[in-house]
Amino acid sequence: MIVEKLAIHGGKPVLEPGMGVFEWPVTTLSMQAAVIQQLATTLSIRDRSGVFREFEDAFAQYHARRYSLLSNSGTSAIMSMFEGIQIGPGDQVIAPAYGFHASVSPAVYMGADVVFADIDEQGGLSAEWAMSLVGENTKAIVVSHLWGLPTTETFAIAEQCARKGIYLFEDCSHAHGATLHGSLVGSIGTAAAWSLQGQKIVSGGEGGILLTDDESIFERAVLQGHYNRRTRDEISRSSPLWNYHETGLGLKLRAHPLAIAIALEQFGHLDAFLHQKRLFAQLVVEGLREYEFLRLPDIDGMIPSWYALPLRFDARAAGRLTREDFVAALRAEGLSEVDVPAATGVIADLPLFSAPEKVLGRRRVTGRPASTPSNLPVARAYAAEIIKIPVWAFAQDEAVVQAYVVGIRKVADHVARWGSL
Repeated sequence: MIVEKLAIHGGKPVLEPGMGVFEWPVTTLSMQAAVIQQLATTLSIRDRSGVFREFEDAFAQYHARRYSLLSNSGTSAIMSMFEGIQIGPGDQVIAPAYGFHASVSPAVYMGADVVFADIDEQGGLSAEWAMSLVGENTKAIVVSHLWGLPTTETFAIAEQCARKGIYLFEDCSHAHGATLHGSLVGSIGTAAAWSLQGQKIVSGGEGGILLTDDESIFERAVLQGHYNRRTRDEISRSSPLWNYHETGLGLKLRAHPLAIAIALEQFGHLDAFLHQKRLFAQLVVEGLREYEFLRLPDIDGMIPSWYALPLRFDARAAGRLTREDFVAALRAEGLSEVDVPAATGVIADLPLFSAPEKVLGRRRVTGRPASTPSNLPVARAYAAEIIKIPVWAFAQDEAVVQAYVVGIRKVADHVARWGSL
């Protein structure tokens, strides 16, 4: 086997600087036209009309959900789910220990106790861990479909939640259009939220959306951040909440029409994006399957949306090499988008969760997380091993994807042969 000299040692890189950059969303003429059309229409929508109604109807219909509600961010959409069940002091929320903080940080802000359960080998919430933490104050469990890979045990968790009278919330921010055993993520739990932030598959630059079939959750979510017209029009006059329609709960979390015009245009291409991403992900998986120290996702029973493709670098099988050295060698080959995630991690360690009373005060925080930093073995191993690479969504990017496979294989061949670089 001929092993090429690595770029990190003076060899020729697979990609020249600037050639392997992942840009998302891609600004197209149709996206520009959508923005111009919205500019000519209005820059403020206070009720459920225009582009807001179009997007909410289309998104709800796609997921076969009854109620939909746009907001200014995915975090606000998640906060609206928690408001929908009146989360507050004395309530407990169970969440995966690995992920992005916004999946559950709004619950802490609202005074709830967050308990972190360990994850499974795929990075999703472990049903066994989650259910072992359920107590008399457990009100909700959150699953996060990280990287666009559905949480493997979502249905098992949903079944247990239904049996115990616990709400199941889905954070689908990475997983637009992903399916688990034939069901779209976001259609399984009591309610679900998606981010429409810049890097998301359906992007408006900023924005978020909540879906649910539960009228009471929807009405409180509207009341929380959409006072006056939406509350007047969409809360039943027979509901005691309608009396508060003028002020809502005092917050304004409305989305911006330009953002939603972009997101609506993007949503129209979602199935095409997903088709291409899945082809490219398969190309990468097949190209890297032979390397024992690169653990690939097990997607049996699911169709991911591939927000990113996570690899786990097994240092024990890689000889004398660290994950960081491996990533440095890949980047030297011009694979600039290969990344050790920084925004995601073992969120139980973050001060907001480990010491919330120091910033929120004792009056708002009634308890402390039950899972301590020492008892999350799978989450800690996952955080120490994860490497992610982007998955492109346009056919014209095939040469770049092929180059990434070539570059990873080039470095991996050195590791496989010598256990080092």
